Amino acid sequence: MDRASITQLELPLNNLVHLAESDYKEKPSIFLLHGFGSNMKDLFGLTPFFGEGWNCISLQASIQIQYDGWGWAELDPMNIRRLPKPEQISLHFDMISRSIEQTIDELELDKEKINLLGFSQGASLSIYCGLKSHETFKTVVALCGYVPEDNIREGIHKSEERDIEFFMGNGTLDQIVTLPIAQASRDYLNSIGISLHYNEYESGHTIPNDCLNDTLQWLNHHNDFDVASDYNKSQQYDPDTGNYPSINKKPR
Repeated sequence: MDRASITQLELPLNNLVHLAESDYKEKPSIFLLHGFGSNMKDLFGLTPFFGEGWNCISLQASIQIQYDGWGWAELDPMNIRRLPKPEQISLHFDMISRSIEQTIDELELDKEKINLLGFSQGASLSIYCGLKSHETFKTVVALCGYVPEDNIREGIHKSEERDIEFFMGNGTLDQIVTLPIAQASRDYLNSIGISLHYNEYESGHTIPNDCLNDTLQWLNHHNDFDVASDYNKSQQYDPDTGNYPSINKKPR
């Protein structure tokens, strides 16, 4: 398969694909899950910041919320922690799992370097996928996300040993996923023995520059990826340049 010709794959979920510049089969891979009401183009805007040494695959949810806006599960705006249809999480878990497995097989990606990153509702799905299918992922990054309640936590085996690393980042000014919600999820993950790196940032419901830099450094470290030796170094957020990717900053 010609690397240069790959921009999308035939998967259970719509997707966008960017492969590492060279030897992509040996490089780490990051799968991206967007927020509620957004689409696969959103977090795909982070691709340049990973640099040419990462494979980046952005997946799109299947529930249409608005024109070109999609969700992983319907929400109750009065209480986002309780899902009207929790079975939609299980459905998307299956679709995400099959999409990732198929991508790994078709592109012959390194199974030991598979990572998952989500924002907002996509972060909640990332946590859920990491807990349910921990053997698939090296790391999970959840930005402005939480662990859904209802019967979602009931399906998680608390005593199961999981060889996986989690990174959570949340804004102190976030009015959607507020600090008490994020901290409760942090405490829950700690209670079931998850290895968790948790940071708070002076920001709202978005990905601020320091959070992105922390995320990239953490991912590179846990994937034994030496940015300095990569031919094209990953970009970093520089608040003086205005060089920001397109990310979901809407209250979702």
